[in-house]
Amino acid sequence: MNTGLPAAFRPQATRELALLAKRQGDAEGAEALWLQLVADPQDCVDACEQLAIHYERRSRDFARALEYAKLAFAKLQKRRISFRDPYASARSARLEKKLMCRMERLQHRINKEKTASHAPLLPHSAIAGANHGSQ
Repeated sequence: MNTGLPAAFRPQATRELALLAKRQGDAEGAEALWLQLVADPQDCVDACEQLAIHYERRSRDFARALEYAKLAFAKLQKRRISFRDPYASARSARLEKKLMCRMERLQHRINKEKTASHAPLLPHSAIAGANHGSQ
């Protein structure tokens, strides 16, 4: 997307537009903007986290949300090695913890969906009770 902005300002402008779209309820517009930012090394972690939130809450696509949460976590760990600022390191550690919680929750929801899709329509006790009544 060529917006006429100098290349140095595009990621920040895209991030601000994505946040504005999200606040205004334009989930699809925000998603498209976050997807553009995934390739940017500075904004990748935030974009991935926002996409994980979007796919978990809006699209209910837990597998895709988990992929973006894992990507954010991996990028954050790689980036964290280079932090010399203790405040940046602490922020990074908090975000890692937050992403870990999100990944655990998403994995739990994915497992729950798998279990529910393989479960019989009637509980076993209902089937057993119906067999006793027909004898």
